[in-house]
Amino acid sequence: MTSKNFSIIELSGNDISLNHTLAIRISNRIVEYSVLDSAKKMVVALESWNIGINDDPGMLTDALEKIKNDSSLLNNEFGKVIIIPDTSIYTIIPEKLFVEKEAKKYLEFNHTIYSNEKICIDNIYQIAAKNIYGFPFEVDDIAEKKFPNYQFKHTATILIETILSLNTHDVIFAHINGNRLDILVKKDDALKFCNSFFFASAEDIIYYILNVYQQLEMDAASIPLVFAGEIEQESTVFGIAYKYIKNVSFQNRPEHFWYCQGIQKLPGHNYFCLFKSFSCGS
Repeated sequence: MTSKNFSIIELSGNDISLNHTLAIRISNRIVEYSVLDSAKKMVVALESWNIGINDDPGMLTDALEKIKNDSSLLNNEFGKVIIIPDTSIYTIIPEKLFVEKEAKKYLEFNHTIYSNEKICIDNIYQIAAKNIYGFPFEVDDIAEKKFPNYQFKHTATILIETILSLNTHDVIFAHINGNRLDILVKKDDALKFCNSFFFASAEDIIYYILNVYQQLEMDAASIPLVFAGEIEQESTVFGIAYKYIKNVSFQNRPEHFWYCQGIQKLPGHNYFCLFKSFSCGS
């Protein structure tokens, strides 16, 4: 059942122009989108919808059509559109080993993919690698008809670009999205680990994080842990993490943008990938 979670809009549809960038994050449970006024460098809108489609492309198409029809934002022309597939189905390949015609085989080696999926490729220039992932053709068709100037950028690509830009040599980054945990590790200024895990409890999250510390021989007493996404400081997860890891913090939303008043009231680490997509490289 598609239903709106909330809406923060501090502009009218008539105000949207080619100076505005739209970012849309799509998972199998939530669609959320935001609008950046590029001229003012201000994020002026944020909406979130529950969809809960259980990986059914047909249901995803129906949900997106409903959201598009009901939204006062999406039926406008934007200067740039970023679509963020938020899935655990991806694989990273070094550029020197990458052959484009083999992209589907690389992905199939690690994951089950379906015939209705388009194979997408992100460039990750900081590590000279490609992120390969699949996304339903039906969604691509909707995007192409509605947003001819769109580009894809996977959640993992955004997170990799984020951790590599952090001003610390060694750090573990944990992004929580529903029941999925993305863990990334930067060690000696290089990306050492990037993977996704599904969890059922706060204890599962801490287990995965501490196991990464142990396997990569990183000291939980000195190497910081940074959280982003759907987690609060009062949560059980944060409380347990703080018992075992001495330096635990939240990654704030990008500071080189302004944010409208409604968004400023939200925790700074929520909707991180959505806001970060506005400043990530193409």
